[in-house]
Amino acid sequence: MFFLEEEEYRLRVQYLHLAVLLCIGILLACAGYEVHEMEQAAQIVNRAGLVRGRTQLLVKQEIAGRPTAALAAELDDRLEQLDQGVQEGADFYIDDGTYMKRLAELNVLWQRLKEARETFQQTGDSGPLLAISEEHFDTADAVVNAAEHYSFRCGYRLFQVGGALAILILVIFAEAVSHAARERRLQQSNQDLRRLAYLDVKTSLPNKTACERVLEQHAVSEKCAGCLCMMMDLNDLKRLNDSLGH
Repeated sequence: MFFLEEEEYRLRVQYLHLAVLLCIGILLACAGYEVHEMEQAAQIVNRAGLVRGRTQLLVKQEIAGRPTAALAAELDDRLEQLDQGVQEGADFYIDDGTYMKRLAELNVLWQRLKEARETFQQTGDSGPLLAISEEHFDTADAVVNAAEHYSFRCGYRLFQVGGALAILILVIFAEAVSHAARERRLQQSNQDLRRLAYLDVKTSLPNKTACERVLEQHAVSEKCAGCLCMMMDLNDLKRLNDSLGH
């Protein structure tokens, strides 16, 4: 029965180890995913921030009468990169509905801003251009905020994964302490069993089993030549035990 219980305990420990390792693997995979998503969001924040600032520079240079064709082409490229990043598998992509909605609004406003720029070049009226540029700035800011909020959510989930890993580490530590304590108890029990098997409980002297074991060891030894075994018997020992106790 003891051996069956010990075997069952070892199987439970093995299953626990496998479950813990599986959980750690899953949590590490989740942590890697969240880190990747935070990196993607950081790229979007950087690109959208550049679009926000460069668009304001474009409007100022346009009103000041400076050449803006190169800057407009640069903004076309940057917005196209952001728009392509919405497609999964691109260099930067976050699966966030608010961000995608704001980015679509930003693209519409950019087209309106280019139309207002052409109108300004023809009529010299800067009112519509300034109005749309302010709206474009606010929308670009909303795109940046959406990407930052997504990154914050990824960071919070990463913190939760770290907490789960810490709990698993505590579980492993507790199981290791419990296993060590069990091994110590088992070792002490084995020592007690050996002592009880070969020593008399009351006198702590070698019992009959211990004597037989010593005789068996000498019987198969080459040193048994010349050995003598002497047996002694006490008369009326039963009466002493019955009257005075064992």
